[in-house]
Amino acid sequence: MKKSLLFIFAFFTVGYSFSQGLGHTTLTFSDASRNNRSIPCEVYYPATSAGENTPALAPSFLALNGYPAIAVGHGFVIGASSYGLIAEHLIPFGFVVALVNTETGFSPNHQEFGLDLAFVTHALQQESMNSTSVLHNIVSLEKEAIIGHSMGGGAAWLAAASDHLIDAVVGLAPAETNPSAIAAAPSVICNALVFSGSDDTVTPPADNHQPIFDGTNTVCKTFVTLTGGSHCGYIDAGTLCDFGEPLGGSLARADQQEAYLTMMTAWLRYFLNAECVEALYTDYVTAHSFVSADPLAACMLCGNVSNVEGNALNVFPNPNQGTFSIQWKSEMFNLLELFDATGKRVLKQVILQQGFFNETERLKPGVYWLKLSGEKSISTKKIIVE
Repeated sequence: MKKSLLFIFAFFTVGYSFSQGLGHTTLTFSDASRNNRSIPCEVYYPATSAGENTPALAPSFLALNGYPAIAVGHGFVIGASSYGLIAEHLIPFGFVVALVNTETGFSPNHQEFGLDLAFVTHALQQESMNSTSVLHNIVSLEKEAIIGHSMGGGAAWLAAASDHLIDAVVGLAPAETNPSAIAAAPSVICNALVFSGSDDTVTPPADNHQPIFDGTNTVCKTFVTLTGGSHCGYIDAGTLCDFGEPLGGSLARADQQEAYLTMMTAWLRYFLNAECVEALYTDYVTAHSFVSADPLAACMLCGNVSNVEGNALNVFPNPNQGTFSIQWKSEMFNLLELFDATGKRVLKQVILQQGFFNETERLKPGVYWLKLSGEKSISTKKIIVE
């Protein structure tokens, strides 16, 4: 009976969206570990009405633990404002999206940009614990993703390689970076999705998108080819990107944007919100001849959604005084990691006894993130030490 109820719930979520406005606020985060580096962001969130700093919409039954945090990385000299279409498309389905506005000049530091993207996902989660913030109590403390275009795509892989708390990464024509995103890819173990336009002349797929994808060290990854798609077609016309690709691609920009936004949203809803939206993804591919996905829906099986509760991860007591126990039901995990609020790993343990772990070394007060991982599965949990 329990599985039947879960299946009914998953089926009901297909095509569902929240009824709210697009809230917007400007936040500047500071990374103390990098000399208080300033990271300005344009942040969008589900709100009771559209506008600046309007009250946030409380998470519904589809997001009981809050809306997943997503950081978006821009392309070379494009700037964050050109990626508002991503936020506008994702917000109705229950996400908090930050357009990161650093490294916008002609000599960007790719490493710092990647660290910014990873930092912002956790900064949004910390902001949710700030009682004076418009984001108070709405951001999930356990789910986060990074989306990046071109340079931002390569930086997204650098971010995911350095921070294994990231649950998903999406590359829109991801570019090779310095340090190398291709070299970093084997350290990326989260769910990964890459979009590649066949007419991309700025970051040729064979030299950029494909090797980044091929090197990514996860079985849950998908490479989507948009036949005729261009490098700049992921954003609206009129940016400096078009100067580098004046002819564009043979695929209409509107079609390219509809394709990646539709598929990416369904993919993120599945991996971050555990919604059964496989049909939205696969049906779109089937209905549009210019889209091909390989594999078509890797790991995106509705049957997996019904097993989410079966893989439950519990920490007790939580909050605690620095010692605690961890219990889980899945047998797919072989590595346990604990990270502090800055993303620094404070514990790494190969799992020898499936299903149970005791932490006996007292931790300092603060917020920590627990991560269990295996070849095909990742689960995270927030821990509060008082």
